[in-house]
Amino acid sequence: MTISKVDHKLRVLVVDDDIDTADSQCQLLSLLDCKAASAFGIATGLQMAALFRPDLILVDLDLNGEDGCDFVTAARRMQGLSHAMFVCVTGADTFENRHRCRDSGFSGFLSKPLEVGALRHYLERASQQRAESTEDDRVVIQPRAASFSRSASGSQDAPR
Repeated sequence: MTISKVDHKLRVLVVDDDIDTADSQCQLLSLLDCKAASAFGIATGLQMAALFRPDLILVDLDLNGEDGCDFVTAARRMQGLSHAMFVCVTGADTFENRHRCRDSGFSGFLSKPLEVGALRHYLERASQQRAESTEDDRVVIQPRAASFSRSASGSQDAPR
């Protein structure tokens, strides 16, 4: 780990149980000039959020038996994330899911597959929110690994 002053790139954390989906979203975010990281469950997502201090967190609703709403509830209580925007990303776009996500603290809702225009909308909102934040001069601990993946034994959440 290194400690550095925050640069001007928007930091985005992707929390999704599907490694390919998370990696694809991170690649897209990099092309959109963001600093992106990924995690594959609630526990590692919370760890990465504490270290990476993202401006925007894209959270899958169904995290392989875990609920993305539970992640948001826990993350909203964490110090250093008051400026962060949480957006649900799911293939289950229903009225009930949208309502549940809004009630649990999500700031927005995106359907899979992601539309670049809709994603840019949230990137712009998160950038504006960061500019208005009083935490701009915060020091961020940058994790050495930008994501977590399966270990050789097949278990998830091992740093790569």
